Amino acid sequence: MVDGMTLRQEFIRLLKEDKEFRLTVAAYIGLDEILRQLTELGERFNQLLAETRRIWEEVKSLREGQEKLWENQEKLWREVKYLRVEVSSFGRAVGRTLEDYSAAFIEMVLRERGYPEERIDVGRKVLVCDGRTVEVNIFNEDPLVVGEVTTYLGTVEEALRGVRKVLERVKLAEKIYGRKALIKVLSVANAPADVVETLREQARKHGITLIVGKEV
Repeated sequence: MVDGMTLRQEFIRLLKEDKEFRLTVAAYIGLDEILRQLTELGERFNQLLAETRRIWEEVKSLREGQEKLWENQEKLWREVKYLRVEVSSFGRAVGRTLEDYSAAFIEMVLRERGYPEERIDVGRKVLVCDGRTVEVNIFNEDPLVVGEVTTYLGTVEEALRGVRKVLERVKLAEKIYGRKALIKVLSVANAPADVVETLREQARKHGITLIVGKEV
């Protein structure tokens, strides 16, 4: 009690009559609201921080998984290359020819490009057009693959003739089957270094896949 008034009444009177008191109360009230909002903001910040950490852990896990995937893929390719060498060595042991190796390589390329097994049948083919009969060493009908295999090209002139031979057979096959060749192949068992360089230049020029020995 203050002079017959309750504390509540006195508080209300001071708010009405005492400007300084009123401002002081308002300041305390404002500070309390600020503190309340700061508390809420702190709680929200902690929630966001926890969510950020969770997301970061997921991203980190995905990155580690991706790195592991790349490592596994590289390991798989190394194993495939090793297996290819082993198959090649086994083929030589049982009399497997360069023609067989080249056909097997093209079949592998077609599978990697997503063609189904029923469309992959690489082998020899006899083409007949306008009374002309031509044997092709490497052939697949759909997708169209045309190629030649030769044991040895000793000179640049022989290399150029080999390239022309491939292009002629490609042209003939495209005429017969009415579609462009997906892959043009020239496989050479052996050739001098200068001849190999010429073959590579011609292969780049005409879009030919060149196989020299066991190297593509």
